[in-house]
Amino acid sequence: MKLIDLDDEILTEILLWSLPSSLGSLLLVNRQINKLLQARQSFWSHCLSFSFETLYMKPLHVGTSPKTRFRNLSIATKEARAGVRWRFQGYERESEDPSDATKLSSEYKWRMELDNPEENKENITASIFWCCVKSQWGPDPNLGKWEVERVRGTFDREKGTFKCMGYECGAGLQTGRYVFQLEEGGLKLTGWAIPTDDDESLKCHIIGLAESPECIDDPASYIRHEYFPEITPGWSLENGWEGYDS
Repeated sequence: MKLIDLDDEILTEILLWSLPSSLGSLLLVNRQINKLLQARQSFWSHCLSFSFETLYMKPLHVGTSPKTRFRNLSIATKEARAGVRWRFQGYERESEDPSDATKLSSEYKWRMELDNPEENKENITASIFWCCVKSQWGPDPNLGKWEVERVRGTFDREKGTFKCMGYECGAGLQTGRYVFQLEEGGLKLTGWAIPTDDDESLKCHIIGLAESPECIDDPASYIRHEYFPEITPGWSLENGWEGYDS
């Protein structure tokens, strides 16, 4: 059977087993394979997903260069893992138990910006932009407004963790202590708050995806529907009180 006649997924599996090293090398050094499969955009999408261990990429279309996407993603993941530059967007749920849909909750869209060109491990500053879209405390004049929290902390390159504490924040926010963990090679970020003496009852679940033209648009909405599908009790920006049977 000719290689070119195989289904994209089967072809990808064959090359994964025959070439156990990163499939990205195919994009950069093997001109014959690149030319043979240059029109197989679905195949290259599979290769890139396997190489970067993520499903959050936009599909490749005719005219989109796999080489360019591989190079851009390589730079983004390298900078993220080194703690040099982070750009993430996502969604957060805060309640007594974020996994329990019956609990009153507050929910936020969020963005993080971290720039550390000197590759410092300590005293790294970052900005987290929060937009509350649901409040467990009822109607709030700050709903739907973006406010910033400035944080400072340490980055562990081996573990991919950023432990930080807020030192300044905008209206309607309280500074917090957080742990953020890089996942999927640096294209995903998860986080949680460290309980404080003032309020040990509230917990939060924070998930974000890389802010990149190579990855899916509107990560916050994607994460909201993928990871937080339940409608929890609280005052929603869109619907008022929701999450109750009556």
